Amino acid sequence: MRFAEYIRGVHMLAGFDCGNVAMNDFLQQAGAHGVPDGEHLWVSLDDTRCVVGFISTQICEVELIQRAGASVIPAVNLAAMGVSSALHRSGLGGNLFARALVTCVSHPAYSECEAFLCLPKHIGTIRMCENFGFVPFPTKPGYFWLSRHAVERMLRL
Repeated sequence: MRFAEYIRGVHMLAGFDCGNVAMNDFLQQAGAHGVPDGEHLWVSLDDTRCVVGFISTQICEVELIQRAGASVIPAVNLAAMGVSSALHRSGLGGNLFARALVTCVSHPAYSECEAFLCLPKHIGTIRMCENFGFVPFPTKPGYFWLSRHAVERMLRL
């Protein structure tokens, strides 16, 4: 499998099905129309350049409450992720997640981001986030987060 930023017309989306209609629709829309500024679509490709998994990232701001008050920090939102149904439980989701972290830490568009944020909706995705060291975010119910410093330390960058 290869990991790359999605390129319309080069990477093929036809036949992708992760088993979730909303995620399939998201990928098809992003593939057809592109993603907004500040957002990236990363894909995992098979040998024929067909997309077998994806994860989208975007810059956001989150309010971090500290003892001295609140501060708003820039963050990377690991926004949407899907893996082809045929590859569920293969480890591809964890691989996509890890590759997105590595890529975002070194990508110039995300250089100012101080944290990583995600909103896992399924128990498997929650466990994956926890395995990467993400913890519940104090001011955004349902979200998990990890500091940039912790990601860099984990990746030994």
